[in-house]
Amino acid sequence: MAPEWIYLLKVNAGIALFYAFYKLFCQRDTFFLWRRFALLSFMGISFVYPLLNIQHWVKEQPAMYELADYYATFMMLEEVYVSPTTPHVEVPSLMTLCTTLYFAGILLLSLRFIIQLLSICRMRRMGKTVYLDGQRVISLSTEGNPFSFFGWIFVYLPTLKPDSQGEILMHEQTHARQWHSIDVIVSEIVNIICWFNPFMWLLKSEIRLNLEYLADNKVAETLCNCKQYQYHLLGLAHTNGQTGLYNNFNVSHIKRRIIMMNKKRTRT
Repeated sequence: MAPEWIYLLKVNAGIALFYAFYKLFCQRDTFFLWRRFALLSFMGISFVYPLLNIQHWVKEQPAMYELADYYATFMMLEEVYVSPTTPHVEVPSLMTLCTTLYFAGILLLSLRFIIQLLSICRMRRMGKTVYLDGQRVISLSTEGNPFSFFGWIFVYLPTLKPDSQGEILMHEQTHARQWHSIDVIVSEIVNIICWFNPFMWLLKSEIRLNLEYLADNKVAETLCNCKQYQYHLLGLAHTNGQTGLYNNFNVSHIKRRIIMMNKKRTRT
């Protein structure tokens, strides 16, 4: 197997292990900022640890060194017998097929990523800049839930209710001011590279959900009536949630978000 594939398999094994660690030990606490750092670090470490040179350590372990030496010798001696009378026919190997499939997946997801970026730029260009409570926002020309992308906050004014306007703006301001779009972009790029790993898709979902926890927590700390904000979240449950590169006032994890807001804060 090519070294590149071995490296990629090690990366994905690390992602799977880190996801399991996160679900076991980090899912129930309320240290959302620490979670954000940990989730990004998990992805970074997954790409770094396979590059570490452990050959010196292996040589210091007699049993492991002997096993590795035997395996290398066995592989070098292994030969495939081919009858001289059998005509040689080029048949794509399994590795070739896997490589083709892998890069085809990267190509498709990369195109999807670029289309989403262009879609956001198009909405920014077509939207009208307005001010709500002193906050600059971009008025959408088509109906959709409020969302943010870096410093841009998008809202559809006809469906924005006055009693929930401040909460929604505060929620999206938190996404914008804390640069949550960086987490989204990084997780999306890693997901493109490791698209065949189901644990990476799950990890990406946890990253986005934790960003919602951060924004919800900011609103809950500021508002006097947190229950009212939760009712507004439930009011969005019947609308169509958006999916993309932006941080949106999404409804995909409403129940988990409300449970987390009502949860007792974890002691430090």
